[in-house]
Amino acid sequence: MPDSIRVLYVDDESDLLEVGKLFLEESGEFSVTTIVSPKAALDLLHKEHFDAIISDYQMDELDGIRFLQAVRERFPIVPFILFTGRGREEVVIQALNNGADFYLQKGGDPEAQFAELAHKIRQAVRTKQAEQSLAENRDYLERIYASVQGGILIIDAKTHEILDLNPAAEKMMGRAKDQILGRVCHEFICPAEQGRCPITDLHLEVDNSERIILTADGGKRDIIKYVVPFNLHGRECLLETFLDNTERKQATDNLKEAYERLTVAEEELRQNYEAISKKELALRGREKQLAETNTYLSNLTSYAANPIVIWDVNSRITGFNKAFEKLTGFAESNVLGRDFDVLFPDESRKSSLDLVCRALFGEKWEGVEIPVKTIHGATRTVLWNSANIYAEDGITPVATIAMGTDITERKKAEVELLQSNTELHNAYEQIAQTEEELRQNYEQLSATEEELRQNYETLSHQEQALRESEEKFRVLVESSLDGIVITDFSGILLFSNAAAGRIVEAADYPSLIGKMNILEFIAPAFRPEVLRDFAQVMGGRDAYLVTYQLVTEKGRVIWAECIGRKITFGKIPAMLVSFRDVTSRKEAEEVLRESEKKFVTVFQNNPVPLTLTSADGGMFADVNEAFLSSTGYLREEVIGKTPRELGLFVSPDDIPRLVTELRTKHQVSGMDLPCRTKNGEVRICRFSSRIIMMGSTPHVISTVEDVSERMKTEEALQQANKKLHLLSSITRHDIKNQLMTLDGYISLIDKKSPAGCEQEIARLRKVSRQISSMIQFTKDYQQVGITSPVWTDLRSLVDDAKKGVSQMTATVGNDIPAGAEIYADPLIAKVFFNLVDNAVRHGGSVTTIRFSLASRNGDSTIVCEDDGTGIAPEMRKKLFRKGFGKNNGFGLFLSREVLDITGITIQETGEPGKGARFEMNIPKESFRMAAGKDNRSLPAIP
Repeated sequence: MPDSIRVLYVDDESDLLEVGKLFLEESGEFSVTTIVSPKAALDLLHKEHFDAIISDYQMDELDGIRFLQAVRERFPIVPFILFTGRGREEVVIQALNNGADFYLQKGGDPEAQFAELAHKIRQAVRTKQAEQSLAENRDYLERIYASVQGGILIIDAKTHEILDLNPAAEKMMGRAKDQILGRVCHEFICPAEQGRCPITDLHLEVDNSERIILTADGGKRDIIKYVVPFNLHGRECLLETFLDNTERKQATDNLKEAYERLTVAEEELRQNYEAISKKELALRGREKQLAETNTYLSNLTSYAANPIVIWDVNSRITGFNKAFEKLTGFAESNVLGRDFDVLFPDESRKSSLDLVCRALFGEKWEGVEIPVKTIHGATRTVLWNSANIYAEDGITPVATIAMGTDITERKKAEVELLQSNTELHNAYEQIAQTEEELRQNYEQLSATEEELRQNYETLSHQEQALRESEEKFRVLVESSLDGIVITDFSGILLFSNAAAGRIVEAADYPSLIGKMNILEFIAPAFRPEVLRDFAQVMGGRDAYLVTYQLVTEKGRVIWAECIGRKITFGKIPAMLVSFRDVTSRKEAEEVLRESEKKFVTVFQNNPVPLTLTSADGGMFADVNEAFLSSTGYLREEVIGKTPRELGLFVSPDDIPRLVTELRTKHQVSGMDLPCRTKNGEVRICRFSSRIIMMGSTPHVISTVEDVSERMKTEEALQQANKKLHLLSSITRHDIKNQLMTLDGYISLIDKKSPAGCEQEIARLRKVSRQISSMIQFTKDYQQVGITSPVWTDLRSLVDDAKKGVSQMTATVGNDIPAGAEIYADPLIAKVFFNLVDNAVRHGGSVTTIRFSLASRNGDSTIVCEDDGTGIAPEMRKKLFRKGFGKNNGFGLFLSREVLDITGITIQETGEPGKGARFEMNIPKESFRMAAGKDNRSLPAIP
């Protein structure tokens, strides 16, 4: 049987393996090898080739998921089908996530079951063979694609997005593939044609066309491009291939560029010759102008904006102006009488002193560039003009005067031009600088005049601002809500605003100025304190806050908060006092103190351990007696310490976890943490914490309940339930496997048995179905009460139930208002499904099923009614019993059990012949309207 599909079937139920082998090999299409050990199956896979693997899930040696993981690790392409009685969603997800090709649940008619299994095997094997063939073809094409020396791009014809490219294209573009994929092709190729694509926009052919590519370094590479439209998986694309045309293009461009450079050089030489001729003519005219202005410039020395320095025949500095001082930073005391070389940097000192000597012997400086050193060691480049000062004989030089221009910054910008033609440029710059000096001197005079005018205007504005400030101060004082008074240091009132009169209830407060002593408003008990504060302010210790009791003009006692400052008022020492009525605050503080006393009483006498810690440092501010009793500590051992210092938490990571929960949610509710008592015993404590304000300081108040014993009890109960659940699950699994084996043999016997045995075989099938129903019931009943109740939307329950019925022949009306929610076991969805399913299957000629919500005695009631044959009165009492009804009654029995978890009752109240009517009465605490509606607006039922 060379063309048969070889299947390895793994299950620890040998009888089920035998039945499966018989069914699959019956057609001659499969050759099945069975094995009961997953580990032995792995060894066999190393020795023999199989086209597919079938595996059970629940096996003692290795479960189906772990067996699948081992197969995928060693044989990644062999098709794998998980064939199991486990129907849990998480098992399906695990199987598919770990690479299972199909998941098939055991149960039902054996012939149909194994026919479906055979179909899955064929489908998985054919798919794997097609994938393997496709992978081989793809690998062949990719090797060709990668080895081509020309660049290849695949581009979306609509979006121009680059979908793929080969290594040659990557190399030409100078970018990695992930930097190119997904981007528009015009970013790299033919950038000037964006929006005018020759293929998609202009509908032209591109064949042997010269284009460019933009490379990663910003350069351009010349290419010869070819473009062919094609279809890729239903997507219109462009296949662009291109060859590097850089070298040929570069040779042409180099020749053209050389000719252009020659033309430019000839034009530049001509322009330079004309410019030099013009500058020579301008220089002769300006030399004459310079001679005429020298006399005038000597008169500007004293206030010249340019630096000027004078030295004698011994090269000692004898004078300089302010501009020179500003340039160098040297004061007269620094340089007067010292050798001139103090101003020169070391590297240019020799050449600079040589110029100084030559100037003394009659050589004039005209635009001579000499570096000058500042007091801070920096070097400034200065362009100097000099002249000698002669004795009365007009022959003997006695000093030299030089005026400079700081050209340091300009020098940096013009250094190349100065190097090419120093003498011509210096002469030109000297004349231009002289003109600029004249202009700057004039502007300086104008600026001085403008500055005086602005100073005058500023003074006027300041006087106006002062008057406005005084007016604002007067308005501020008069409109202030705080009382403001000025007194001398004996207490005589010198000034008062309206607020002060209002606070002390003085209707004619202006009449009190100059006559009233403010001590008369001070409560007698506080007068010594006031006199002491008067003395403090008089001594200069002022601007601190105090609180006194005042007696108003009407005799009412109030509290006032005051602050005083020593001032001068009317040329005499006085005190400015600002005060406000804080009577309401004082009364509130008193109420708060009473409240705090009550809080302390409740805190200390609470039987539940309580702690109060600072929110910032976590130090214990207070603990109650219950906490001290449960931990074994004394109060003085706890207060001022942190939980970390006491070692209360067993794990150091629990403190940050508790703090993080508080910061994000502002409270902690029922967080169980292991804690250590004083004697080292570890207890499980349940923390519930909240941030509160104590004055202006945040604190954390916590209940610390010891739940160690309760948790031990709950853990023991959970372990017992877990073991019972596991035992029940294993037992159900084994029975279902045996039932499947039994059904398989019944089907085989049915095919081979002689005529006349049909009735006995039908009875065997009925018994098998009854056993299967009982097993399913134990599974469903086991889930009741396992999961905590949750709030569930009622409308969604009805909609989901309608979708869940496989052969829906009736219309389901959903009149339950939006936002109605019920608090129930998550299996409540099965209750609604059973109601709809029972109505369709057992209600007779049901055409309409309707769900609605009503009100009875303040509770809410869900009504499910249909228009079928209804239920006879004698059947109602038995309706919710286990085992009653046309389908063993398991659905309605389980429905009542699920509803009873949260106190919901169910009853049937319909009329025979008019249809069934089920009413589910919901306690108030198990119903709510999420949308804010009031269920009192629901229709009432008796």
